[in-house]
Amino acid sequence: MKQARLIREYRRQLDGLGVEWRLVSRRGVDVVRFSVTVEVPGRSRTYSGALDVDGDLPGALRHLVRSADAFVRDAEKDLKP
Repeated sequence: MKQARLIREYRRQLDGLGVEWRLVSRRGVDVVRFSVTVEVPGRSRTYSGALDVDGDLPGALRHLVRSADAFVRDAEKDLKP
């Protein structure tokens, strides 16, 4: 099934970025709650929140991969000594 394959791929990418995430139901609405932290000695940056799934888990995870990747790249650049 294409959807299951996409979810596995996005899960792999999120793991590689260090993103912790989980699917939860909030007031009957499925959301992906997430958090990722970039750390260097003495400093860190964290990106966290929740994304509405809106019936499309692969789409929500794809959006999260893109935004988390941009956050991690920017944070690593900004936190360089």
